[in-house]
Amino acid sequence: MNNRAQFFIVSAVVIAICLVYIFWYAVEMKMAGESTLYYQDMETYQLFENLKQECKDIVDLSLEENSNLSENLEKFKVFAEKSMRQLNHRLKLDYIILNNNVFFEISLETSGISLKDEFWYNSSKR
Repeated sequence: MNNRAQFFIVSAVVIAICLVYIFWYAVEMKMAGESTLYYQDMETYQLFENLKQECKDIVDLSLEENSNLSENLEKFKVFAEKSMRQLNHRLKLDYIILNNNVFFEISLETSGISLKDEFWYNSSKR
């Protein structure tokens, strides 16, 4: 076999190995990116659900301890919105109090996801 043929075969093998490696690397990066996005979305959803639960807990505790419900909700609203800004999230929390029942309107926006919910909460701690 002459030298040109050997060079051609070796070159073809090296190019094939490089292409396989590049393809494998691209697939791995794509899968890692999707996994990261899924995790971030789940983390944001869990944070949103925790904020909703905290709103309910504040209503329960305020009524249980006979403290000022409106004042406690306003303090939580300021604290939560400030905390979310530090995480580069945009939280909007509004509420209406009607005879110890509270209507909440809450939205949370991040760079990749936007969540919104409206709900009435009737405390069982009357």
